[in-house]
Amino acid sequence: MKTGCGMIFDVRRFSVNDGPGIRTTVFFKGCPLRCVWCHNPEGLDIEPEVFWDERRCMGSSHHQCTVVCPKNALHKGKGWELDKKMCDSCGECARQCPTGAFQIIGSRMTIDELVVLIEKDRVFYDNSGGGATFSGGEPLMQPEFLRRILLLCKEKGIPTAVDTCGYAEWSVMEPLLEDIDLFLYDLKLIDDTQHKKYTGVSNKRILENLRKIVNAGKPVNIRIPLISGITDTEQNIFAMAELLKTMPSIKQISLLNFHKGGEQKYRRMGRTYSMKGKKPLEEQGINRIKALFEKNRYSVSVGE
Repeated sequence: MKTGCGMIFDVRRFSVNDGPGIRTTVFFKGCPLRCVWCHNPEGLDIEPEVFWDERRCMGSSHHQCTVVCPKNALHKGKGWELDKKMCDSCGECARQCPTGAFQIIGSRMTIDELVVLIEKDRVFYDNSGGGATFSGGEPLMQPEFLRRILLLCKEKGIPTAVDTCGYAEWSVMEPLLEDIDLFLYDLKLIDDTQHKKYTGVSNKRILENLRKIVNAGKPVNIRIPLISGITDTEQNIFAMAELLKTMPSIKQISLLNFHKGGEQKYRRMGRTYSMKGKKPLEEQGINRIKALFEKNRYSVSVGE
């Protein structure tokens, strides 16, 4: 990756779900976790990837994409089939596609390019108490680029938030603390065995980092994905409540209900979707969890 550039897969303006007020959310590519319920598969790998949208595809009437593929990674099957092992995301198929059915997800952006986008909505930040949120993927996988954009936002008086899974060396996280106004911190599973099973990594570092951030006096909002039969169990929710009681400065919790928004993305990226048949929690189940946390005097919001 070129010096001074970050690998970004999306920038969403006018976001109201990624921190207080109206925000611009920058999605960093690359994540150290492999949560089975992840709805942003395009954020998992740090390198660019091919994305195929069948709604735009003209099928057999135009097949230049298969002709130009230098790795012979594209084959006609049920739509186009992409051999992920062969594909190196060179982008030739996307350049030749007349309808934009093939796209490359992930591009290198400079600090200046991002700041221009972020500053476009400054008037909305000022009026709503918003700012810039850096999400992913996992922004801490690109710490130097994140540090530089945080510093520039601070110089320009733009509030910042970082949405993180917390899985990073403390030596990576600590130097960023001063320039992050708010942490949106993901908590998924308290039992370490379960955490490894459903995310691919231990939660020990995540929990240690959370405590260190709180002890450093940084504002933290906890974000809890609600996945039926996995994270919504009575055992997990009560364990989470007991843990958070030991960190009284935490006041805000966001419950994020499972949704199937990522299912089509997996297919279009040639990935396997492992949550077929999984349904969002019903309102009764969400309200039960919400009430438990509210009983402990947390401000609780519900979203997706």
